[in-house]
Amino acid sequence: MEHTAMSLLKSRSLRRKAPRERDSDELEEILPNRPVKQVYVFTQVVRDDSSVPVPRSLGSDVPQRQPTQRHTWPTSHKERKPGTYQFSEAPTLTKTPWELDRHRARPQSQRSHNGTATRRLPAHVFEQLPTEIYTCILAHLEAAHHKDSVVYVDSRRRDLRNLCLTSKRWAMVAMVSLYGDLWLPLPTVGSKRMLSLARTKGTLELLLRTLTDAPDLAFLVRRLHATSLYDSAHGFRNPSAPMSQTLEQVIERCTELESLSGCTFPSQTVRVGYYAKLLQRPRLREHVWLIHSRSASILNSSGLMDCHNNWQWLETLVLVHGVVSEGEVGIGAVAAIIARLCSLKHLSVSGFSRDDFHDGTLVSLPPLQSLRLERLPGVTCDGLEQLRNSRAAQGLRNLTLVDLNLYSLRTMQVLFANLPQLRRFRLQQNDSPALLAGTSYTSKRALLASQTLQYLHWDCVHPGVAIDVLAKSIAGGNLPSLQAIRAPSDYDGKLQALCRPIEHHAISADDLAYLAAEDERSYSRSLRLSRLQAQRRVRESRAQPAFNVVIENQDEQSQQTHVIGSFLGDMQSKIEYLLEPDVRDSDCALASWPDVATSRRVGGGELTVPLSVLF
Repeated sequence: MEHTAMSLLKSRSLRRKAPRERDSDELEEILPNRPVKQVYVFTQVVRDDSSVPVPRSLGSDVPQRQPTQRHTWPTSHKERKPGTYQFSEAPTLTKTPWELDRHRARPQSQRSHNGTATRRLPAHVFEQLPTEIYTCILAHLEAAHHKDSVVYVDSRRRDLRNLCLTSKRWAMVAMVSLYGDLWLPLPTVGSKRMLSLARTKGTLELLLRTLTDAPDLAFLVRRLHATSLYDSAHGFRNPSAPMSQTLEQVIERCTELESLSGCTFPSQTVRVGYYAKLLQRPRLREHVWLIHSRSASILNSSGLMDCHNNWQWLETLVLVHGVVSEGEVGIGAVAAIIARLCSLKHLSVSGFSRDDFHDGTLVSLPPLQSLRLERLPGVTCDGLEQLRNSRAAQGLRNLTLVDLNLYSLRTMQVLFANLPQLRRFRLQQNDSPALLAGTSYTSKRALLASQTLQYLHWDCVHPGVAIDVLAKSIAGGNLPSLQAIRAPSDYDGKLQALCRPIEHHAISADDLAYLAAEDERSYSRSLRLSRLQAQRRVRESRAQPAFNVVIENQDEQSQQTHVIGSFLGDMQSKIEYLLEPDVRDSDCALASWPDVATSRRVGGGELTVPLSVLF
């Protein structure tokens, strides 16, 4: 054994000193800076089948062992490794906005459809636009969601929310529109949680929590629309419900509130907290008092007057009494209320008794721009004539008189002549005012004259002689500034003949049947009937020949004759003949308080009727 070991060491040393030359086939690549080592292959074959012979020269066929790798990767994107997902195609990387913004120093140009190269503006340019441009874009967006007095609340709210998520600059501007004109959501009840007796919060409660947690957003609210609290089938919802309490809390959060529309409760049924929260809003600009019952109100006369001390910014006040009763509010209470409002510009009074509102109250009115008097038995023709001596006469621009039963046409003459700023005058009652005894409508003393009147609404079911006086006044040039007239009671078309010709509209079979049925009635205030009668007068005038066109040959013999029909109206006139209502889809021309108080869903949108239509 010792001899064998010594011989083995000797043979190794000899081979180290004198290595034999290898063949070219056995040469292998020598790595740089690495000693060449002899390759030894250890082979171990394990087979289940012992009958299969094992070749002796197996070691020469085994390839050389490659350096071990710590990580193994698939050779292609389609090769699947254990625990991974096999993609159908190679994933691609999408550049983020800030990666695209890196090339803003070198803006690329893209070719448009017409072949000219257009320059693409970098993203940072849109972040540095002035606020006025954002406001202009929002104005166009608001106009897209307002069509014919219908507001598409859901789509408007969705678009403004998306703009708030676009960028911080957009959020600063869009938040002002979203919360500045806030529409309350439907008072839905939260769903019940699983394995719990508690319910999730409703949409109105979630809005309240948002306004509570973010006072800056509540500060932006200027106009609050609570039309969702009105049920078209059952009227106003119960104000004692928890929904009304939530509304009171919303009003309390909105410290800069200017108007609340769509939710006007009768004063004897509303909670005290509702008015208490409104009284704390000093910037309120419009308000409606609705006294609807004979029962005692929660607000007595002195309390009603004290409510207006804090409303120094109030510009529009609507006083509505549902039932005319004796001494409901108190003698002199209405005048005291109006006197406390130093910024009042628009006033509407309806349904009060003789003791609550009379000629003395009318004369004591402060300077106003708009005045509407409706169903007031205490107001007479003499009181209206004395209005010229009041403080309200000098700046009064809009005057509306509804169902006052004025019997004298001289009252209109005095108002037209002594209201220097009068622009709009509207009269609606059953009987037409008459001339004084012994006065003819053809005399100059009977004519109406105003140098500033631009719009006239004259609706008396029984026209009388007033239509003739009005037509002669227009024809004589006594109303030089008149631009539009609306007269549903113009049964003979005397005023229509003095205006510009109206547009020709087709009449359906249903319209003809309706016209035939209504012709049996002598007088009506239906606006649809007035439009059909005006179209019928247009067709009757076309049937009458205006002039003939005769075509002759060289021998002056008539070959053809064409009859040109006439038309109704004056092409040189600048007065428009209007037969459209104040409120969309209404059969009454003049808007009334129920049109403003109620809410309707029209074509997926919300029909909005502002208080300004009352004036």
